[in-house]
Amino acid sequence: MQIGKKIRELRKAKGLTLQELSKTSGVALATLSRIETGRMTGTLESHMNIAKALGISLVQLYGNIVIE
Repeated sequence: MQIGKKIRELRKAKGLTLQELSKTSGVALATLSRIETGRMTGTLESHMNIAKALGISLVQLYGNIVIE
């Protein structure tokens, strides 16, 4: 699984919109959209902020991620 797809699945499972996740994580809406669609991977810092906003650890976020 790719990081963007996993973030989208986790976000939807929590019932959050992109805008809500952007606000709680501090990651720009456009950046989140690009990460979820696979146009960019994001930074470690953005991944940490997204994980925190989703209420999971970075280890949980990175679990089952395939690096291409």
